[in-house]
Amino acid sequence: MYKHALLIFSFVYFNTALASEKQCFIDLEENINQVQLKVKKTDIKGGRLYEYELINRVSSELRSFVIGLGKVNENIQIFEANIPKLVKSPDNWKGSVIFPEKGLYMHLYWRATKPESYIESGKNLQGFRIELPENNFIKTEAIYTDGNKIKVVDYANMPFTAYFADGKCYWGKVFVP
Repeated sequence: MYKHALLIFSFVYFNTALASEKQCFIDLEENINQVQLKVKKTDIKGGRLYEYELINRVSSELRSFVIGLGKVNENIQIFEANIPKLVKSPDNWKGSVIFPEKGLYMHLYWRATKPESYIESGKNLQGFRIELPENNFIKTEAIYTDGNKIKVVDYANMPFTAYFADGKCYWGKVFVP
């Protein structure tokens, strides 16, 4: 097995937010539990709220992360029930929904707006939140015009990739404690 693997994202984005994240090295032997993304999922009036806490155990500062990309990518289909109606961030962080050009999929992306806001090694940061609209499609089958089934996403069970100041990235799976 290779100790290092180069992960290259070959997507072209309408929004250039992920331009600096196009390639990174993942140390396949050291990524387990190096970075974690905990989530609390709550049903609220008119939708569902996901509140995330990011935990950095890597020796470098964490500068951004993407939900929906990881060792195994989980394609988040562009579908009204999957698109957050609200994306919130801690102070000095910015969250976005990223839509790849000519694609049927999207990703959630958060980044520190300045280096002083990077998450230091051994620290946690809370305040990453998304709110989804009320989903009436869980009990019925919804399909695209091409006949493919629409997959309703559970954002509490998604891969993510975290990017660090030293150029490395680590992947993991969102988890409910």
